[in-house]
Amino acid sequence: MTRKLIVALMAMLMVGTAVPAGAEPGVAKGEYEYGFFYGTFNEDNNVTLLAGGTAADFCDARTDEHPDPFGVATNSAPLRTFERQDGSIELKVNANHQPIHLYKTGPVSDGPAWINGICADVDDGGSAPAPDASGYARLKVRDNFLFENGPPTNLFNLVSGKVTSPDGTRYRVVASANIPFENGAPVGIPPDWVSIHVREIGPRKAWH
Repeated sequence: MTRKLIVALMAMLMVGTAVPAGAEPGVAKGEYEYGFFYGTFNEDNNVTLLAGGTAADFCDARTDEHPDPFGVATNSAPLRTFERQDGSIELKVNANHQPIHLYKTGPVSDGPAWINGICADVDDGGSAPAPDASGYARLKVRDNFLFENGPPTNLFNLVSGKVTSPDGTRYRVVASANIPFENGAPVGIPPDWVSIHVREIGPRKAWH
């Protein structure tokens, strides 16, 4: 695992985790902006799951200040911010019907290289590939910080839902990232943090 991949995945996973300034003790509500990436590593047939938007959406969300598609926000969900008695902060999201898109990337398991290549093609006038399957999921987020605007102690997010391919084949997808921190630095590498399970559940039955 290259340092570039670790840094890129970290930037992606931490989208939307800025603690609102001036939070009062108790609960504050707001919006959590996110764009999450999950994938397999070093398999013969790898998959990538994008939560919050398609590959085209990730490319379109880039700015001059943030030209990398990782770390951009492509969607948002209702957020609750909890300030604990010890001063620590927890961000919680429980949102249904969040868009997810599954891509089959074959032997390519370097997510940053894959999507950066797609965005480079888009910049040259090409088109981003369509997802192999799309659908909706429940999004769960639990991000913990030592104090307001302080370093994270743990970042967790999970999507659970179903996607359908153009031929009608459906898949159940569960993907998560759970990143522990020590002294503000992540412990481990992406294969330690990221989990994804994709299971075919058959074609959609027609309504009669």
